[in-house]
Amino acid sequence: MTDVIKDTEESNDTKELNGVLDNIKHPLEDKWCIWLCTYNKKNWEGDLVNLTSFDTVEDWWCLYHHMKPPSELDFDQDYAIFKNGISPTWEDEANKNGGRWIFSFGRHRSELDSKWLLTVLILIGATLTEKEAVCGAVVNIRRDKIKIGMIF
Repeated sequence: MTDVIKDTEESNDTKELNGVLDNIKHPLEDKWCIWLCTYNKKNWEGDLVNLTSFDTVEDWWCLYHHMKPPSELDFDQDYAIFKNGISPTWEDEANKNGGRWIFSFGRHRSELDSKWLLTVLILIGATLTEKEAVCGAVVNIRRDKIKIGMIF
């Protein structure tokens, strides 16, 4: 058995089993929160729920594979992914003077899931040149139109 499990000289006590490293996670530059909003014009903030947070690549993929994709959300529901400490409201201090890029899909959900995934990967991967200015992203599901927005 000693030839199968090798101790490495790493400081995090990582074990190598058949060439696969165990106990290594890949940290993201920021911690992110996933929000769900059921749009209610009377009490919008009351329908905003912080579902969970993540700060590693592995945790993101675990959540992604266990969440409903945006194309399966009901009308008047949103997903939002924002940096930890920033709520997905325009009233939040980080968002007050910002703006957004919007991608509109009309009422078609055919490419929504793949476009949302690409948006989130760009967001959490810190690949934008002005990554410090990025606060989060939102996908809106409405009867008349579906949108993805990146918030700055």
